[in-house]
Amino acid sequence: MLNKKKLSACVLAINLLCLGAALEVNAKEIPFSKTTMTAMPRSGEEGLTSTLAVNKSWKSQKYYAQSGAITAYAELFGSGKVSVTIYYHSSSTGSGTKKTSMTVTSGQKYLYYNIDKAGYYSAEVKNIGSSSVTVDCGIMVD
Repeated sequence: MLNKKKLSACVLAINLLCLGAALEVNAKEIPFSKTTMTAMPRSGEEGLTSTLAVNKSWKSQKYYAQSGAITAYAELFGSGKVSVTIYYHSSSTGSGTKKTSMTVTSGQKYLYYNIDKAGYYSAEVKNIGSSSVTVDCGIMVD
């Protein structure tokens, strides 16, 4: 009989296998130039690869968290400039309060925020440059 830890490990392994298969299918069947949203196995992760026009942004869903950390990330392909911002929302429908932000001008960068109070958290990646930019971005809630 499986105990809770072994069962959790089995479920995690199955989710990782499914994620690997899904990523392999996405890589083969969906052209990079098209916007793709990938739902990750854990409920607190999502990501996007897209070409963002000037002043356009990607916004994540709102995720409820009581403790832990929020990670938002952006990876630029080519040149450009994007801002990455983490927001706190007191309710699932409330407007956000900016908690932290950074600017990415090349490569990949991660923005971390340690949760200081229970509530809903989201991320936004916005093209603040002067031309369109291709970016891989997302949010992880741990």
